[in-house]
Amino acid sequence: MEVFVYKQIGKTFLDVIEHDSTLRVAILALNDSEQKVITIGDKLNNDLILGTISDGDIRRAMLNGASMESRVIEYANKNYYFVEDEFELAEADKILNEGYKVVPIGRKRAENGKMLAFIQNREANESIELSAMIMAGGKGKRLRPLTNGIPKPMINVKGKPMLHHQIDALKYSGVENIYISVGYLKEHIMDYFGDGRKLNVNIRYVVEDVPLGTAGSLNKLPSDVGPLFCVNADLITNLEYKNMIEYWKNSDADILTACQQYVHKVPFGVLDIQGKYVKGIHEKPTIIKYVNTGMYILGQKALDFC
Repeated sequence: MEVFVYKQIGKTFLDVIEHDSTLRVAILALNDSEQKVITIGDKLNNDLILGTISDGDIRRAMLNGASMESRVIEYANKNYYFVEDEFELAEADKILNEGYKVVPIGRKRAENGKMLAFIQNREANESIELSAMIMAGGKGKRLRPLTNGIPKPMINVKGKPMLHHQIDALKYSGVENIYISVGYLKEHIMDYFGDGRKLNVNIRYVVEDVPLGTAGSLNKLPSDVGPLFCVNADLITNLEYKNMIEYWKNSDADILTACQQYVHKVPFGVLDIQGKYVKGIHEKPTIIKYVNTGMYILGQKALDFC
């Protein structure tokens, strides 16, 4: 089993101050900022983020004659790097590797009034022994005609196949040893990703000549494969896999699965019927269920069982 360095991209929230704030306000906000970067917003313009400012920007402003009461927007970095959404991990990684502390996600405040941004934990040195299996063998019948000529995981989402997003998310959570279970039109996947070298991961393939289901595919893995992150190839999610991995490592679970809360509000009064009798009426009840998302971590006991 290869051991890879736990080198992840994380997320953080940056404080936002208004564009008409003073440098004094910015300095106070920076003192409380873990990343030593804050953003500058405009509530009158749909909460748009106009720029960023750091300690270095303020020092340069003071050297150029600014006072504590100068408007912060005059000295902000208005051409800051940002990515459009949480799925642009590769672009964020490229920017962070150029020496930037943070990469804002989008150009507007989050619901909590702060700015969501990517960071890179350059101090992380924890090792994990975790491989991944991506289930990519299905025929995608419900998406036809889109899947007549390509497998569903190869459908383009924001410039690259869904499966590419999946591999990026695993890589930036420290998982680099990846198996892909393929079947339907498998050549499209194998030709595109190859051995994974161009994505800086290790990719091997499990070929399903006939559909085997999740457990059947796992049974075709090498016997020495240890704990495994198992995920469906057609998922687009903002779940941070590193958090799921950490949760599993600190639990005694043989299998950990990620679920999503599904809330359904019934728009009518619901009868509580027992036999021939109505025992009560529940007016417009809310039904909450937890649905399977197709993301699992399997410990050694579960893999041995498969």
